[in-house]
Amino acid sequence: MEDNFTEGECLAAAEEFLQRNGIGEMKCVWKYSDGQSVRFNFAYTQDGVTVYPDLVKINDCKATCEETGMEASSYYKNHVERTLGKAKHTLGEAAEKVNVKLDVTEEGVAIIPAGNGKERLAYEFVGTYNGSTYYVYIDANTLKEADIFKVVVTNEGTLLL
Repeated sequence: MEDNFTEGECLAAAEEFLQRNGIGEMKCVWKYSDGQSVRFNFAYTQDGVTVYPDLVKINDCKATCEETGMEASSYYKNHVERTLGKAKHTLGEAAEKVNVKLDVTEEGVAIIPAGNGKERLAYEFVGTYNGSTYYVYIDANTLKEADIFKVVVTNEGTLLL
């Protein structure tokens, strides 16, 4: 099967699909392509905060630019309008806790899963170190590292571990 559509065109189609199905205020936070299809992870956003527990995954065929799958159980189980509260610490204070060797290219505010159905407010830092991309989360209230993920490129595609 031949690719007739770009990832950008597929992303626009997936965003339109979400809107048509009543799932709004989403942003693409990850994409993975296996050549014939592209999979997009969308997270809900509220007041500029990325809410990772409310995740929707959409598969798009690159030959037809049509949605071939959707996984939204996390979104439907977790989605509510949240009271975000005020962080005890600033983004600048959290940035000081990130390893200085990480060349930060993006930063923002996120709600991340904390286990047992709980969530935490965190600052998200995306950057590179030693040729690899990392996602680092610093708790907005304790300034402790809450999570870290490494982007790994394999023969199967790009994964977040």
